[in-house]
Amino acid sequence: MNMIKTILASAFVTVASFSSSASLINVGGVIWDPNYIDDLSGTAGLIHQDADASRSISGYGVVTFLNGLNEASYCPGCELEFEFGGYTISTVDGGPNPIASPIGGVNDQWFEYTGGWVKFYVDNTPEHITSVSALNSTNTGSGGGANLLWLELEGAVFEGTETTFHGGAIGAIAAGAGDFDVVGGAAMGNFDTNSILLDSGDYADMSFGSVFGLLKSNGDGTFSSTGTATFVGETIPEPTSLAVFGLALLAFGANARKKLL
Repeated sequence: MNMIKTILASAFVTVASFSSSASLINVGGVIWDPNYIDDLSGTAGLIHQDADASRSISGYGVVTFLNGLNEASYCPGCELEFEFGGYTISTVDGGPNPIASPIGGVNDQWFEYTGGWVKFYVDNTPEHITSVSALNSTNTGSGGGANLLWLELEGAVFEGTETTFHGGAIGAIAAGAGDFDVVGGAAMGNFDTNSILLDSGDYADMSFGSVFGLLKSNGDGTFSSTGTATFVGETIPEPTSLAVFGLALLAFGANARKKLL
């Protein structure tokens, strides 16, 4: 029995040590340090956002920094692009009617949204976009020569029964915040952590905040704006390797137990 306890204790210590000493991770050409002080911290400094007449939103953009590294360092020879959509105005949890109250913000209840998704893509033929005016749907996301679906996220309900995003005006800007569940992509195993406890009692994998200029009319019933966003979460270093290594140690322990019986 003491031998079994020793083996299991060794497995735990070894896996923990392996995790704490993990080196840089590379998934599809995107490189980051799992021991970065904020674990996972990203900035999307270039985003274009569209809204229809009911203020449901979609858009696209480029990740400019990841764990303190610029694009040339975290994605050498590539570009990490994304597209988003599916955020629909909701009044179920108390949000205002977007037609009767078209702005929202501190003088009115913030808009509440349901649904939402984001898909990150690695583009190995990057345009190295440096200006938000150069963004369009054909050079970002799935339309940007994407080579790999890197990470797929869905809006996580953090309030009431369906609210996944809050957004509203503060002076001359529009700010928003929400949470994500990781549901797919090549890097899913590194970010599917359920590490963020929500007010709803559920868990999410990432949180984000955004700042945009106020929506401006395009003259056809739709609206557009540009802005930035940040996202944070936790990283699982080399999840497959750790799992296989841990299972091997546990199997070894089980084998030793049989021999002792």
